[in-house]
Amino acid sequence: MKKILLFLFLLIILSYLVNAGIEDYTIYYGALTLQSSNVAAGQTLTVTIGGVASGSATISTAGEYKLIVTCTLTSSSCDGVAITFSLSTPSGYTSVNDLTGQTYARVNNGKYVNLSLSFSGTATTTTAAAAGAAAAGGGGGAISSAPSAPSETITKVTDLTTVSNVIASLPEGWVNVEVYRVGTPTTEAVKEISVENALKHVTETEAISVLQNIQNKLESKEISQISVTKTLNVYKITNKDTGENAYRSEITLTFTPSKDMKNVEIIEVVPKTTAQSSDELHFPGIKPIILQKDPVLQWLFDTVKKGETKDLSYIVKKKLTSVESITIAVAAEEIIKEEKKPFFPITAKAVIGIMIIIVIVLLGLVIYYQHLRKKEGKEKKKR
Repeated sequence: MKKILLFLFLLIILSYLVNAGIEDYTIYYGALTLQSSNVAAGQTLTVTIGGVASGSATISTAGEYKLIVTCTLTSSSCDGVAITFSLSTPSGYTSVNDLTGQTYARVNNGKYVNLSLSFSGTATTTTAAAAGAAAAGGGGGAISSAPSAPSETITKVTDLTTVSNVIASLPEGWVNVEVYRVGTPTTEAVKEISVENALKHVTETEAISVLQNIQNKLESKEISQISVTKTLNVYKITNKDTGENAYRSEITLTFTPSKDMKNVEIIEVVPKTTAQSSDELHFPGIKPIILQKDPVLQWLFDTVKKGETKDLSYIVKKKLTSVESITIAVAAEEIIKEEKKPFFPITAKAVIGIMIIIVIVLLGLVIYYQHLRKKEGKEKKKR
């Protein structure tokens, strides 16, 4: 009898658990933008599942979020329910559009899911004019509401090297993709270098020491600035398997010296608005020395010959509209000692000429010697 009662008790408990609301949760995190600009710290992000409040969080770091999403529906109706993300309306906007597109999946219970959220909204005139900044790059996924900005001009990229470099910067699994160039590349020349300005952005001892050394050598004229151009290419990548989009921006530093140069040094100070860390950058070509994670990059070359072109690239994992980095490019002129040339060039013609002269001189001496002997013979006969 006791066993029967115990079995019934366990059956009742099990029935209660099945029918009661079981709380399932997933931790979502990733990039957070509004009109392609980073959402400021202090804004509130909330989420509902099936119209039921399922979590909220206050943004502590601009452009990033982490949110625990809890499904409070019964377990049988939890899977596949649409998730709606809402963002509090910031100053300068009259409204922000909600994002719906992700569905809850119980297989992600207790897991971290990388999901980029790109909100759109109705901005005031001033804000709308300023909202042309970077769109977040793809992480594990992304949800975007319909943008109010004009459609972008894109061109499919067919160059295999470029496509390969871009794909290498994408998340794992992004292989079946199409790569498009957004707009046209923009190029600008580095007009002048400002080591003092660069020093304001560095904190690591090694980076400070390198910049101070450059400053000292510039002042003593041991080195000088070399001409460098910076080119920005923006790419849009479409994942053909999922339909998701991501952006990548490639910055290329190019220089071609007009003289033979030695001790060539290129320093690139990347602002945090472009990348928080060097871990967020991809280097498709010559890898730089990381002087500082913030990041500060350094490329070194012992010599670069006249007319030789060097291309130094890094890819930022989001959409940029301009290049805001500080570039310092310096080098010393390589002086080649000229060998002393002979007074006159020794060629085959010169050797033949010298031999002819020698022969003529010898013939002259022989003729003169014979003439003297004949003269002496005549004088003896007269005696």
